[in-house]
Amino acid sequence: MRRREDAARVSRASALEQRQRAGEREIRRLKRLEASCLDPDTRRRYREQLQAAQKDMREFVAEHGDILRRDYWREKGRLDGGNSPFTPENKNDIIRYKMKDLMKIHHAVVIAAVWCIFYAADIIFLTRPCFFAKFAFSRQ
Repeated sequence: MRRREDAARVSRASALEQRQRAGEREIRRLKRLEASCLDPDTRRRYREQLQAAQKDMREFVAEHGDILRRDYWREKGRLDGGNSPFTPENKNDIIRYKMKDLMKIHHAVVIAAVWCIFYAADIIFLTRPCFFAKFAFSRQ
């Protein structure tokens, strides 16, 4: 009987935690939308939605305080993983940040392409030595 009660309690806790994580994802999404919005009216609307979502999260965690606790670091809306969020005022920082990532990817793709070309050339040379020998010995 004890195991059945434990299983039910764990199942209930898991369902509550999943609901909490969904709320945290929604808060992060609204923070990203608010930070990236340039229109003041739309930004205000996202801010109101964010405050409502945070209020719902506060009430949900308070209601199930025996199982859940609120970790604010899970709700951080950081695009750069650092201490300061990007805002429309520093859009050049956003562009520079994204360009750095793109350049890293571009560099890796170019290196991989060059290695593939060299590898393919080595395979052709090693599997067809008679191709080159035909020209080398044809004038004898």
